[in-house]
Amino acid sequence: MGCLLIFCLRLDAAPVDFKSVQATFHGGTPEALLKTIDGLEASPDGWCVAPRFELPQSAIFLTDSPIDADLLYITMFFMSGRPNASFADFSVEFTTDPNPGPEGKWENLPVLNFGASYCQLARGQGNRLQSAEEPALRTGTIPDDLYWLSARMRGKTITGFRVTAFPVKRKATAAAEPVMSWDAFNGDFVLTEFAVEVLSSTTNVALDAPVTATHALYSQMHSNTKRPMLAWTMMTPGALTDGWPSTIAHPIVDVPNKDFFFQVDLGQARNIDHLGLLQRGDEFNLDRFGKMRVKLYEQDPTTGAKPVWQTLNRADGSFPAVGGIDILRGAQGQGRFSGRYLRISSESEVPGSPMLAEVEVYETRTARLVAVKADERDLPTSPGIRVPPGVLRLGFQLEIPQAGKPRASLYRWRVKEINEDWQSSNLLLLEIPCPPAGDFTLEVQAAHSDGEWDASVLTVPMTILVPFTRTRAFFWLVLLATLALGGMIAWTLAARRIERLKTQAALAGERTRIARDMHDDIGARLSQLTFMLKAMETAPDLPPAAKQGMQRLNLAAGETMTSLDEVVWTVNPKNDLLGPLCERLCGHATRYLAPLGITCRIDSMPSWPNFAVTAQVRHEVSMAFTEALQNIVKHSGADAVVVSLKLVNGRLVLHVADNGHGLPDAVAATTRSGITNMKARMAKVGGTCEVRAGDDGGTLVTLEIPI
Repeated sequence: MGCLLIFCLRLDAAPVDFKSVQATFHGGTPEALLKTIDGLEASPDGWCVAPRFELPQSAIFLTDSPIDADLLYITMFFMSGRPNASFADFSVEFTTDPNPGPEGKWENLPVLNFGASYCQLARGQGNRLQSAEEPALRTGTIPDDLYWLSARMRGKTITGFRVTAFPVKRKATAAAEPVMSWDAFNGDFVLTEFAVEVLSSTTNVALDAPVTATHALYSQMHSNTKRPMLAWTMMTPGALTDGWPSTIAHPIVDVPNKDFFFQVDLGQARNIDHLGLLQRGDEFNLDRFGKMRVKLYEQDPTTGAKPVWQTLNRADGSFPAVGGIDILRGAQGQGRFSGRYLRISSESEVPGSPMLAEVEVYETRTARLVAVKADERDLPTSPGIRVPPGVLRLGFQLEIPQAGKPRASLYRWRVKEINEDWQSSNLLLLEIPCPPAGDFTLEVQAAHSDGEWDASVLTVPMTILVPFTRTRAFFWLVLLATLALGGMIAWTLAARRIERLKTQAALAGERTRIARDMHDDIGARLSQLTFMLKAMETAPDLPPAAKQGMQRLNLAAGETMTSLDEVVWTVNPKNDLLGPLCERLCGHATRYLAPLGITCRIDSMPSWPNFAVTAQVRHEVSMAFTEALQNIVKHSGADAVVVSLKLVNGRLVLHVADNGHGLPDAVAATTRSGITNMKARMAKVGGTCEVRAGDDGGTLVTLEIPI
């Protein structure tokens, strides 16, 4: 049973590294002494002290770094191939000094359990252990020995161990020289390896808690023979919280189950996550586990206090298998799952109930958030963490204030909006990639040393902020700014348009005044001059030469009146439309050609859209058109002219075609100044002028101007 237990515990152990070993005396080479910490168990060499047998000898093993442990497991190997070359009488001490030395503070190791693979060990005086002088012989084997010790070291930070071997004398030859071992060869030992393993730091708050029982527990004194049994078979209540599932406790069968209970004092009231009730590790009387009544009290029950929580475990009388464990949580009972005093009784009909190997209590173990970092920037840890945009990594410094430190993993975590699966960690600094913008919840669940996850979960809500340029506020800001800018632009354009319209209106008014003044004043004067010249021309006593001069003056005055009429028409703003322009051109062609005996046919649209035409455009088009008519009169010899006006794709197209004899090549090449002037006038207002021979003879002049 004991060997099986040690093997199971060592599966969850971590070896301790040693940096040096020194001895008060060593009978071999320095290299042989170092073999005691090289990790190899078997060797022909190790620590030995021959021939110094008259005084105790010690070896000090210094750890590579300080160690903290609830439980220590120490193994000493004597595997040199020499029978019985192991300590006959020895002790083990430890120190917490920062710089251990022979003269430092050394304390006896609080040994819980011990054993050997070959000889029999027993406790001696002063916390020393002694081996029997005559171990049993095992045919066909070399009696290499292995000693093991276990010790509870809670709250200790160990820096070194000291093993001291004491000299003994053989019983048959008491007067003989002392020896260090029962080795028949020379009485010396050979320690080939000194190994220490740290067992997991438990979160079981019931470990070593005081346990009381209402009645006596089972022992050999209650058997029929009344023979005292070996000490290890004596049951004590403390076996339920000693951390060793190989020890059990139950009442004697003579005690009625209803009158008996165990009571565990946890030292203070605790919020409990779960309880563990362990079945014994062999096949005997397993049914004493069923119908176990478990109660929790915040006050001492002897004062009459009522339980704050209770349950009847396995009410059907069933029981777990060998070495099994029942996990109890608050939801399996009634009341508040907390308290200081734990009572365990039985409602089973099986005598000797309840029987347990171990009682474990695990306090609520909740992680706490200490600090948050966004890249290198510290963030407040208040609920609702707000992470600024652009962060790449988040760091969460966690703390688990409850005692104990499970070795496998301290906690598990997840961001459930991203991944429902849990991830385990043994580092209290949790670093994760920053999630995308949105709302998330980090969940952290602490672990217990028995492999159970605590029911409580730390939840850390966090909001990953989007860049301002992607927020609704930015959208509305841009929209408002755009509207404001658009409004300003529209207002500016409107103001400019209004100002331009005012200017145009003022200009139109001025042009109207000028046109009116020219017509009323200059026109009237020219009319008066023409009338006077006609009157003088008809005077009887006027000499012929003067009469001819008067006729020329009258003709010039008439031409001036015609030019004035053209200027007044151009200046007048009421004619700044396409319709009046076309009507003017048509009328001018008819008036100009008819007196000369030239037939004029007009091909024009019946109505024209109200497109605006500037005074400059009207003037240049009118002058170019007049120039075309004059060229017909002067050079074509035509007796018929066709004037065509059309609006094509936003351009006014004027065709002036005659039936004359056409233009010579030199004239068509724009060598004459009249045609050159027409082209220049049209180019000035963005138009074109083309002069070519007509399809049926004569000449075709095409004027185009954008409207």
